[in-house]
Amino acid sequence: MYQAAAVFEGGGMRGGYSTGVIDAFLDNDIEFSSIYGVSSGACHAASFVSKQRGRAYRISTDYLHDKNYCSLYSLITTGNLFGEDMLFRRLHFELDPFDFKTFAAYRGKFFAVATNVKTGKAEYLQLSPDSPKNRFPEVNASSSMPLLAKIVQHNGKSTSTDVSQIPSRLSRRLPTEIQKMSSS
Repeated sequence: MYQAAAVFEGGGMRGGYSTGVIDAFLDNDIEFSSIYGVSSGACHAASFVSKQRGRAYRISTDYLHDKNYCSLYSLITTGNLFGEDMLFRRLHFELDPFDFKTFAAYRGKFFAVATNVKTGKAEYLQLSPDSPKNRFPEVNASSSMPLLAKIVQHNGKSTSTDVSQIPSRLSRRLPTEIQKMSSS
């Protein structure tokens, strides 16, 4: 395992480029001590941590025509352009089963990055081994898009109160925060 961080960017379908990188890492048994994912990058990083080659790509492409995945229908009926139930339940439990055991055994740390609505600052939400079984609340918080998704409530680790999250692409602090974390 490399004592380094891998950062998987968000940006919707732009994250498709990451799917090839993930598969190359998996093909070469490359692991990192820290994983940071932003929005779609956090979704793809989960497949990397669970060592499921091809899964991130399949999820990005195989369901594009499903109105429950990403559509105006989903936005109107659920308030989310990307269907929350589809992304965080059906895909993982039914359509493309998630490897919970491998995810839980990962020796590194995995963070989904989101922006706190109240402060405008990036928050690094560390995923626990049980996060996938609980429908990835940290990844869901990272993936919430302004105006195209409901604000996601996430119970922050440093406080007992709920913290409202929106995607971290609105926050430009990620490189600075990673440097701080790496130097400590």
